[in-house]
Amino acid sequence: MALDSLDRSILAALPGKGAQVAGSLGRARNDGTVRRRLAALAEAGEVEREDGVWRRCQDGCQDAPELPDPPDGLPGYEYPAGWDEGACDQFVQQAEWLTDKVGALEGLDVDLLERYVTALQRARIAQSSLDDEGLLTSSANGRKFTHPAVAIVREAERDAHVYMEAMRKRAGAGKGGGGADSDDPFNLSQ
Repeated sequence: MALDSLDRSILAALPGKGAQVAGSLGRARNDGTVRRRLAALAEAGEVEREDGVWRRCQDGCQDAPELPDPPDGLPGYEYPAGWDEGACDQFVQQAEWLTDKVGALEGLDVDLLERYVTALQRARIAQSSLDDEGLLTSSANGRKFTHPAVAIVREAERDAHVYMEAMRKRAGAGKGGGGADSDDPFNLSQ
């Protein structure tokens, strides 16, 4: 990755939380450009974020964490791109729970689990942003407003709840209830 002057300034301001880095560059604490550049630098292996603090990588960032093996009932399953280790662990845990309740997982069960775990991860990432930057943010003219991540957390948690309720209904139907050929594959009409 070719570094421009802003990237070099960001690297010089590390370590620090995103808001601290932006402030040290004379920018607003919630500056989107700084956040995007930090994300791009992380993707390029120049920086890493641990416990909300961005640090420059000395000898290259640590390798991606080893993901858990997929659940026994899903040989050859590949986790969706973008999932972190926590999301994969959550998927395995929920897949085992659902398998105990309904037997072999069908394609619709896997889709439901993936949507549930993705919603949880989205809420976790947005909450991390709120932890770093606070509930309020400022516009370019200094006006305060609620951080956009508040809505993302709320929506993601609502989505996760809907998917969990569908899994509970599916699990309540027991083995063989509401299969792929059913008019109500997730047993939502019960």
